[in-house]
Amino acid sequence: LSSGLKTVPLELIESADIDGASYMQKLLKIKIPMMKDIISVNVIFAVIASLNSYETVYVLTSGGPGGATNLIALLMFQTAFGDRNQLGRGAAIGVIMFLINLILVLIYVRKVQFGKGARA
Repeated sequence: LSSGLKTVPLELIESADIDGASYMQKLLKIKIPMMKDIISVNVIFAVIASLNSYETVYVLTSGGPGGATNLIALLMFQTAFGDRNQLGRGAAIGVIMFLINLILVLIYVRKVQFGKGARA
């Protein structure tokens, strides 16, 4: 995100200062709209990473007290190989995870391709 902030032209921020804009107005009306693509790509990467990371939660809490730290990947693992021992349901959860990841990757690829086409 810090590199995205550097892409915002200083002229816009300086002109907003001259017009008397507050910090929040500059953030909400200039910086965030100009960083929309960068923010969306970061959100997509964060969601994909959180969907696919179960090792840390499994090692530290095994799903936590009452399933408080349970993730979909951990649920898949526990359903397929844990106490439940239901391989079919675990595989179905894995397919759902794959489809969610596929949709997010397609959104990301579309954003990258659209960004290249807009600059050409």
